[in-house]
Amino acid sequence: MSTFQLIQTQARKLAAGQLLAATDCLSLGSRAAIDQALYRMVKSGQLVRVSRGLYALEHPAHAQALAAALADKKGGLSVKKTTSPRKMALAKTAHGRVLLDLWARGEKTLTRTEIKIATADWTPQDIDAYLSLLPAWLRVALLQCHAKAKSVQLGLAGAYSWSNPQPRDELLIAKVLDQHRFEDMVRVCAHFGVPKVRRVFRQRVYEPMPRASVSRMLGNIAKGLKLSQQEAYAQS
Repeated sequence: MSTFQLIQTQARKLAAGQLLAATDCLSLGSRAAIDQALYRMVKSGQLVRVSRGLYALEHPAHAQALAAALADKKGGLSVKKTTSPRKMALAKTAHGRVLLDLWARGEKTLTRTEIKIATADWTPQDIDAYLSLLPAWLRVALLQCHAKAKSVQLGLAGAYSWSNPQPRDELLIAKVLDQHRFEDMVRVCAHFGVPKVRRVFRQRVYEPMPRASVSRMLGNIAKGLKLSQQEAYAQS
């Protein structure tokens, strides 16, 4: 049996309120395999993470119950712990328990890749339902992981931000200028303004012919956008 299956079998034997420690599973596989198995079980709703390295079949309803279980695991030491209302609310649903596990990993150790994998099939509505329960750092990271690529938001034809969905404006403009697709240059000029695009252009290094071509296109785009604005003003 795999480490995951062995831990799954052990977890099914837990009584209500009983805790399973990661250290209880050391004989079942490597620490990496154990951590991965426990993470998968939390994500799928089979376990709830109640404290660092401690898991249960269901989240304790009261802080006193958690304190008693933790004290038992730690050799009878007196433990005082309070569970925040936000964490208790998250613990009630499968998605919430996934977020609890991400939260517990901490801002310094959690990666964007882990967030993307854990929430890959979530809808915008799923995300919105939990934002108010999350700490600011996790809320921002979750939104950034699910944000549409900036190039998609602008309707650009080229794949300018496949490796970085949210590049700095100047970097995206530079990439569009380097490719100098006319329709994409029109879109970035309309969105960021011709002056800003020209500032980025002046900082780029091109061969004489490409530079002349891009300069000419920017001039035509500027004239076209100005004419469009004048026509819109006249019709208003």
